[in-house]
This record gives sequence, structure tokens and C-alpha cells, in this order.
Amino acid sequence: MRIISNIAKQYGIPDKKLLHNIAELGNTGSVSSALVYAQNAKKFKEGDLVAMTVFGGGYSTGACLISIG
Repeated sequence: MRIISNIAKQYGIPDKKLLHNIAELGNTGSVSSALVYAQNAKKFKEGDLVAMTVFGGGYSTGACLISIG
């Protein structure tokens, strides 16, 4: 959570816009983004843009942008 909080702070992203489930499910690796998306799907509405990012040990990262509609 420290990494996510620091990045959000640097880019001025409010905490209410961040979704995570690490306290609930622990570190589930790259599937975390799909799990969080599924757990919160009802919160998104048409026209929303959802950015999902994952990062792991070493240099493993991933990102995508989903347009709800």
C-alpha cells in the first residue's frame, strides 16, 4: 500500500479513487486488478474510464485502461 499511496500523492489522485483488496485477500499477484474490478463493478457507470495497474517483484508490471460503456 505504501507504493500505491505514494504514487497517488505524487499525481494528486484522491484516496477515494483508489480501489484495493490487499487487506481482505492479501497479495494475490497480478490477478489483483481483475479481482478488485469484479468486486467493484457496480460502482462504475457508463462513460467512466478505469485505469488498472499491477506490479510485482523485479521488473514485472502491467497496465490497461477500460472505457465503461
